[in-house]
Amino acid sequence: MAYISYKKLWHQLIDRDISKTELRNATGISSSTLANMVNGHNVSLEVLMKICVFLQCDLSDVVTIMYGTSDSKDKSYSENFLRDEQSCTTK
Repeated sequence: MAYISYKKLWHQLIDRDISKTELRNATGISSSTLANMVNGHNVSLEVLMKICVFLQCDLSDVVTIMYGTSDSKDKSYSENFLRDEQSCTTK
C-alpha cells in the first residue's frame, strides 16, 4: 500500500519562513484541508497545485509517494510541526 508524505512541504515552509496560516491564506485552502495534510491524509491534486503555484515549485518538491504502511515517524514529524507552529502563533 502507498501513501503520501508531506514532509517535503513542511521543510519548504520552514526553509522559506512561511507559516501554515500564511500558506492557507495565500492559497485559499481551508483549515480542515490543511489539518488533513498535517494528519497525513490525502488531499486533492487541485490543492497540491495551488500550493506548488504559491511556492513556485514542482509537485515532487512538496510530496513523496511512500510505499508500505504509514509509519509513526512521518506522522509524529507532522504533529511536532503543528505543535511548534501553534506555539509560535500564541506568543
